[in-house]
Amino acid sequence: MNDHSGKIFTKKTISIATFFGGPLAAGFLISKNFKAFGDEESARKSIFWGLLCTLVLIGGFLIIPEHIYVRIPQALIPGIYTVIITMLVKRLQGQKIREFIAAGGQKASGWEAFGYGVAGMLVILAFSVLVTYSTPIEGYEKTIRVDANTKLYYSKEIEKEKAKIISLVINHSGFLDKNGVADLFLNIEDNTYMLRFIIEDPALISDSLVISDFNRLENYLEYNTKLDRKIEVGFYDNELEREYDLVEAEVYFEKNQDPVYHLLHYRLNNFQTIHHNVGMPLAEVKKVEKAIRRLKGYFPPNQVVDIIFINAENNYIIKFFVNKEFWTDKELIEKINATVEYIKDSGVERNMKLVLIDAATLEEIQL
Repeated sequence: MNDHSGKIFTKKTISIATFFGGPLAAGFLISKNFKAFGDEESARKSIFWGLLCTLVLIGGFLIIPEHIYVRIPQALIPGIYTVIITMLVKRLQGQKIREFIAAGGQKASGWEAFGYGVAGMLVILAFSVLVTYSTPIEGYEKTIRVDANTKLYYSKEIEKEKAKIISLVINHSGFLDKNGVADLFLNIEDNTYMLRFIIEDPALISDSLVISDFNRLENYLEYNTKLDRKIEVGFYDNELEREYDLVEAEVYFEKNQDPVYHLLHYRLNNFQTIHHNVGMPLAEVKKVEKAIRRLKGYFPPNQVVDIIFINAENNYIIKFFVNKEFWTDKELIEKINATVEYIKDSGVERNMKLVLIDAATLEEIQL
């Protein structure tokens, strides 16, 4: 004993450091004691077991459901592992510590032990944060940034391009600026894109104004994305465990049901407008504008004309407002078909589907 001049940590100081710094701090202090006793092999093993127990501890925290974890008293888990490690120190080093001190060996400072405890605590916190943020949420394995403050977590089943379109439309809607949303979650449920928001107070989704806001957003998404599946809005609680559906607003302005209301407006003049979705390139809209300006016989400058021009993934959809009573008018249909062909000849290379909308009922028919 007299050949070793290093200071040792007592059982009490190791216990204090363990409570704050966990098994990691305990492993280093126990290792220092073994070095002072001249047992280098046990010193190395102590660090290894300290690291291993720390990883197991962090893993346990991650797999425990949050609704269970929050009910556990904060001091219970540190108290349990501190008692276990204190018993191990007593068994492995208790006699040697007493002999070392009796032989004139010095005790290490309690503040030094506390410093190791704080350092261990910081390492565990940093590692926990790293693991938490690097571990994907089940069902939402991918992420894309919607804006500087908002991330969209989406399922691996969803193509990146579709997630980009949805995030673009959400950003363009202005809904995030108004509501300050931090995280969004997108997956596929029952052949539908389900977009969920975190809602802290479930009572809010019974508020008619809140319902109206989210209904408007849902319609905005539906009209502006035009993907292979319908988009619906829903909600999660803070733990992503409980799901809430968005109910349809009972009182809804008739104007909000009009698809034109939710689209972007490209005005040709005071009477004529091309309504297009967010994903439609402006260059394509201008090609339609060019064709319409040339077709003055079909579109006189002082005649009110609204055209809907939609980018629907592999196709464009062009919609004309025609009263239902004229849907069977062969001459009118031929005229509209000829108009579409002329627009395609103006440089629109993608396949174009023609749809008629009844202005009164908003009923549609594809030709």
